[in-house]
Amino acid sequence: MKAQPILRRKVNIVVFALLALVLAVGLILMLRPAREYRFEGQFSPTPGMVLRDEPIYQNISLRPGVYRVELSYETENPMGYLCTAKDDTVFHGGLLTNGENLYGGKGKTGYLMWLLEPTDNLDICLSYEGEIPLTTGDLVIRETGYLGSMIAVGTLMIFLLYLGLSVYAGYHKAGQISTENKKAIFGVVVIALMASIPFLLGVSLNGADLTFHLHRIEGIADGLRSGQFPVRIEPEWVHGHGYACGIFYCNILFYFPAILRLAGFPITFSYNVFCVLLNLATAIVSYGVFRKIFKDRTIGLVCCALYTLSGMRIFKTVMTGGPGENGAFVFLPLVVYGFYALLSYSTDSREFKKAYLPLAIGFAGLIQTHVLTCELTAFVSVMVCLVCWKRVFAKKRFGMLLKSVFATLVMCAWFLVPMLDFFVNENVHVKHISGRTIQEVGLKPAELFLRWGLSPTGIGFYMAAVLLLFGVMWICGKWQKEETSIAALGKIALCISVLMMAMSLRVFPWNAIQKLHPVLASLVGSIQFPYRFLGWANLFCVLLVGVCLWYMKHHGKEAMYRILLAGAALSIAAFSLHQLEYISKYQGNYVLYNVEGMGRGYISGAEYVIEGTVDTELTYRDVKHSENIEVSDYTKGSLRGIFTCKNTGTEEGYVDLPLLLYRGYRAEEMYTGRKLELIYGENNTVRVKIPAGFEGWVLVQHRPLWYWRLGEAVTLLGYGLWIWIEKSKNDEKIS
Repeated sequence: MKAQPILRRKVNIVVFALLALVLAVGLILMLRPAREYRFEGQFSPTPGMVLRDEPIYQNISLRPGVYRVELSYETENPMGYLCTAKDDTVFHGGLLTNGENLYGGKGKTGYLMWLLEPTDNLDICLSYEGEIPLTTGDLVIRETGYLGSMIAVGTLMIFLLYLGLSVYAGYHKAGQISTENKKAIFGVVVIALMASIPFLLGVSLNGADLTFHLHRIEGIADGLRSGQFPVRIEPEWVHGHGYACGIFYCNILFYFPAILRLAGFPITFSYNVFCVLLNLATAIVSYGVFRKIFKDRTIGLVCCALYTLSGMRIFKTVMTGGPGENGAFVFLPLVVYGFYALLSYSTDSREFKKAYLPLAIGFAGLIQTHVLTCELTAFVSVMVCLVCWKRVFAKKRFGMLLKSVFATLVMCAWFLVPMLDFFVNENVHVKHISGRTIQEVGLKPAELFLRWGLSPTGIGFYMAAVLLLFGVMWICGKWQKEETSIAALGKIALCISVLMMAMSLRVFPWNAIQKLHPVLASLVGSIQFPYRFLGWANLFCVLLVGVCLWYMKHHGKEAMYRILLAGAALSIAAFSLHQLEYISKYQGNYVLYNVEGMGRGYISGAEYVIEGTVDTELTYRDVKHSENIEVSDYTKGSLRGIFTCKNTGTEEGYVDLPLLLYRGYRAEEMYTGRKLELIYGENNTVRVKIPAGFEGWVLVQHRPLWYWRLGEAVTLLGYGLWIWIEKSKNDEKIS
């Protein structure tokens, strides 16, 4: 009897020893002296030539590692030539890089390559086509410590996974996990894996929003490297001009893939791991919510599968490449459960006293992942409150609702303060989109139920059948008094889901609504696509499935219960097969290793630049200045610039830096601290006004405003106070 525990302990010792060994190897590789390889040379292709991966430096010998390739060059071409690395002698996947475009005005590349075996045959290659002259110069290949950090972080991830499995095995052996819970855990993991199949292929599936979100990940990594925390303005975005995406579009969930990037992992790997974890979080949260509402594990699993694998969610996650909106899907069920606990439970119950938590976490999560989904959720919440106004405005329930609102604001103060500051005080482009109409891009009625085609966002025939079934149950069903809360949930879900579906159609009068008031025009225009309402419509349809299953089970209608289960399984299987077929036939894909391979200029609709900025003209460049100004020793950093200048004239002059002028920039004489005035320069970049007779060093940099830091302090103090209060309550219960 004692042999098995002893053997298990020996296995654990061996596993932990191996993990510790690999971790030690990774740390040693991180700390070993880095090598630098320098090569001198020059190459100038004749204008008009067409070169494809032409070697300009050949037969370079390197040991395994992650290297930064820096090739100096001169050209006036904004973007069009490519430098990359090739080696046909290493194994497939042994050399990973996308290279970098040779941008005019930059003068030097700086891309990463991952070399996983030693080689003596590495070539640095050039692709050239055009009439604009190009001259390449010296090459520097610098070894980084990323290979060691990747091994170390990968080892820690394996350790955490093994630790989790060990804890589960321990509870399993002790008989503390029931058979039902084992089945539930297995089901949730399977559902998450089914949703994650597209992210286990080792590629990035092309989507309309994918490039933008990859830039967000890299922008956070760039900001963290420069010492900025939290990252408000991504410093290297827009060809080094900086982009205030983090001010308006909270990046809180994106810090995880950004940390993987800081550890040296390629961007495709970091993104795919992130999406798998989002799917797992969605499955766990939705299962927990549906199980709590219906108090049934089977119904919880069915609803979890229908929600996690819904057409709308898969469309946004996979086919458009939208992890921001995908993150919002994690928090929508929490809002549902929060309102259910607030309105249905007795005010003396434990569930009611904790109702503010899921509401606050749900809304805070939505604000910090996808503000637009939060706006739609606020609209749905207002409708629920209007329908249930008698219960909502009861003293204790209304007080609990206010508590959740206050908790949400505290949790989001660190993000809301700078966002509202920019929205009120900066003339950003996002404030001028009220002219965008959305009615013409709405769905046709048939698309609500069809999941086939290029945009499978509809609810499907199964959900439509459930809507009709509950309609019949509403009219003909016999509900017991103790079933009032479930019945009310179903009725509200039916009404709001139908309304949401109607609002997604092109026949809904969005254009007429926009004409009523400028505020309405702006709100409607910000929606962009009416099908976004199907996110909430689908969630309410899933709730209806749960209500119907609950009713059939508790009223002895076993046949109908099994038919509903079979229909759900068939619906999920049919759509999953269609999804895989679509991906294999129509969804383009690529593998991105270093972000330089996709450039630094894409900003989607340019919503967060100053109004009037021509984003296509924001390219890599040097400083510009007036005729009476002499500039030298210019150095550009992340959201900063340092230079010496001299005003040789009798009038005021200026220096324009390649930085977009956002709130928070300051200019001063470095050694005296004398403040210099900043104004909008060419294309809304930073312009420093140089007084007559000035001579000296000038420092321009972005600093967070004091009230931004106050918002961060409010959030930190709020979390600390909440932890202290909960700990005090637990101590009282124990005593």
